[in-house]
Amino acid sequence: MNAIYLKKIKWSGLHFLLGLLVLSIAGFYIYSQWFYAGRHYLTDLAGLAGIILSIDLILGPVLCFWLLSPVKTRKENITNLILIVFLQVIS
Repeated sequence: MNAIYLKKIKWSGLHFLLGLLVLSIAGFYIYSQWFYAGRHYLTDLAGLAGIILSIDLILGPVLCFWLLSPVKTRKENITNLILIVFLQVIS
């Protein structure tokens, strides 16, 4: 495989793992603090979690693979990464 694609796959995998870690910590905190004593039955928590996971754990690494490149300058990659994180946060 081309070295550029290997680097892109590495960055996308790192993005996926960091996103999984952040979402796991946030999900555990929200579930334990807000949805105690059966309150999770009042909302469609599984549907909401599915939407959030699909946006953050699928679209984030795909955008990372698509936009980041070792051929680009560091400034361009940082700008693209900020754009990816911004899109994930607002969505």
